[in-house]
Amino acid sequence: MRLYYFTTAEHGLAAIRDQRLKIAEVGKLNDPFEFLGLELSDPFARKKTKEIKKAIDSETGIVCLSKSWKHPLMWSHYADKHKGLCLGFDVHCKAEKVEYVAKRLTPDTLGANSLSELTNRQVTNSFFYKFEAWAYEAEYRLICSKTYRDAVTKLCFQHFGEDLTLKEVIVGCESTLSQWQIQEVLGSSKEAVDTFKVRPAFKTFEIVRDRRRNALK
Repeated sequence: MRLYYFTTAEHGLAAIRDQRLKIAEVGKLNDPFEFLGLELSDPFARKKTKEIKKAIDSETGIVCLSKSWKHPLMWSHYADKHKGLCLGFDVHCKAEKVEYVAKRLTPDTLGANSLSELTNRQVTNSFFYKFEAWAYEAEYRLICSKTYRDAVTKLCFQHFGEDLTLKEVIVGCESTLSQWQIQEVLGSSKEAVDTFKVRPAFKTFEIVRDRRRNALK
């Protein structure tokens, strides 16, 4: 499955050079409803959900990817207002698809009769539902162990490899990065990675490949 990671130019070049993506902390994501897809009016359900979320956050994090690189809002929100990069990966490990809903989930949605009957697995399943306003992200998530923490940055990373293979480097339409800068960090893998610049489409509200020969100088 080909999935895409949006980032700034600085962080994108570092990711390519170091062959790794930063693992996001569950408690530091940009949506306050993250991992809170359940309707939580019941105190027991709130407590149980928070306990499971805390346990997950202590051991794992996520890498957020998208099904498409063509949505302009993704470039605006996650790639420094179109000045950044989008990295395309062939993903061969399990990627959890995020489902988008209009209302918070109720027990019957997850196969239970009441909030108190929800199993830990059913509560965990609710973590991959988000409010429909986020649907433009077309998000998939890699659940990653936080066992490796960088000694300098104190951050956790998921390394490239057979499960996460870099295949595309897509350069934002407002980026000033050069072909040389990207090839330098790609090193010996530059021939195996498709590198190109993008532009706004002429007929639709979509980002498309810029096919001019000198688009990426």
